Amino acid sequence: MNIKLRHKAQARKRKMQRRIDKNNWSGASPMIRPESVNYELADKQQAIAAGGIGMLLELSKRLGLREEINQAIPRFKLHLPYDEADHVLNIALNLLAGGNCVGHIEADATQVETSAEKKQGNGINYKGQWGHHPLVVTFANTREPLLIVNRSGNRPSHEHSAFYFDLAVKRCRDAGFRKVVLRGETDFALTENFDRWTDDGIEFGFGIDAMHNLVEIA
Repeated sequence: MNIKLRHKAQARKRKMQRRIDKNNWSGASPMIRPESVNYELADKQQAIAAGGIGMLLELSKRLGLREEINQAIPRFKLHLPYDEADHVLNIALNLLAGGNCVGHIEADATQVETSAEKKQGNGINYKGQWGHHPLVVTFANTREPLLIVNRSGNRPSHEHSAFYFDLAVKRCRDAGFRKVVLRGETDFALTENFDRWTDDGIEFGFGIDAMHNLVEIA
């Protein structure tokens, strides 16, 4: 191992040790913990389709479901900040909200079909659906959009995404954030940018296709 890689490995080890140090625990756990859920009936607006999730979270709190999950599958030495129940409830609530795979937990490239084939900018995707294929870069903590780029429906998910990731990073840094982590699914793992982002102090976590050589390395 060369000196540069050794220094990186040592830095990551120090970072991990700081992360699991009980003295650094912020106490911010669990993450899925609404204090209270209130329902209101509006005159015109309708609730989202997943509005019943709030009631289910209230029910799980009254039943002590979180504590039961944490006791049944103890895996973490510390809850920093997620506990075991956060991961289980994340998957369960995704299913209840209409998701049908793990990928739907994170923002993914989803296209809504339209019948307006002649509308400017429309395109047909590999499923034969007409529509637009917007790229939305969101702030992970609050889901607020940082950038929205409308594209034709026949464009691939990753097209020009690195350029807009860079714009989003600049926007976060201009707002005062000192640490930026990019996340995305496999289509956004644009390896030609990894060294550049690393040198710029940007961390990232992207899904990677299970190619044979990568599986062996893992």
